[in-house]
Amino acid sequence: MDSVKKITDIPVIISKKEVLQMLNCDADCSSYGAVSDLYDEVLEDTRALLDPVILFCFGTVPKEYASGDMKEGEELIYAITSVGGEVSRRSSAAFRQGDPLSGMLLNAIADSALFHMEESLNRVLRKACTDRKRGILKRLEAPQDIPMETQKLVFEQTHAAQLYQMKISSGFMLDPVKSSANIFLLTSDEKVFRAQHDCRNCSKLDCSMRKE
Repeated sequence: MDSVKKITDIPVIISKKEVLQMLNCDADCSSYGAVSDLYDEVLEDTRALLDPVILFCFGTVPKEYASGDMKEGEELIYAITSVGGEVSRRSSAAFRQGDPLSGMLLNAIADSALFHMEESLNRVLRKACTDRKRGILKRLEAPQDIPMETQKLVFEQTHAAQLYQMKISSGFMLDPVKSSANIFLLTSDEKVFRAQHDCRNCSKLDCSMRKE
C-alpha cells in the first residue's frame, strides 16, 4: 500500500439554498425569514469551526474483504472526507439548551460543507490517478454497495485515527459523524473517471439533496 496523503487546503463551500432545503424551509414557509436571518448570523462563526480533510491512499483488496465488486488483489483507492466534529458538538449543545432551530441549522451547514467536498475530492483523485496512469471504474459506498464493516477497512488503511484523531464505533460508524468513507475501484483506462456519487444507487430515498 502507498503512503496516505492528507489534504487540508480545501475550500469550504456552503450553499444557503441547500441548507434551507435540508430544513424544508423555502420562501413559502412561514419561518423562512427567521431561519434565513439566523443562517446569516451564524454562518461565519460556524464556518470557522469546520476542519475539512481528505485522507486517501492507493491499495489493493485484501482477501478477507473480497466479495462482489471487490476482487482480491484489485487496485483501488481508500478515501475519507470529513469536516470535523466541532460543529456537531455545537449542534448537540444547542439541542440540549432548548434551541432546536440552531441545532438543526448547524447540522445542515456541516452537511452542505461535506457535500461540496466532493468537488475537492474529485480534483484530488483525478490528479492522483493521472499521475499513476489509472482511471476510476466505480465508487463504492456503505451500506448500499459494500457492507458497513468495510468502513473499518477504509478507516484503518487511511490511518484516520493517527492523522485526524478519528474514531470508529463497534457498529462501524465514523466519529466525527460528518465524515464519509469510500472505496474507488481503479482501471487501466485513464479516460474513465466514475468517482462521483450517484443518487440513483443511494438508499437514502428521503435525502433532500437527492438528484436523479
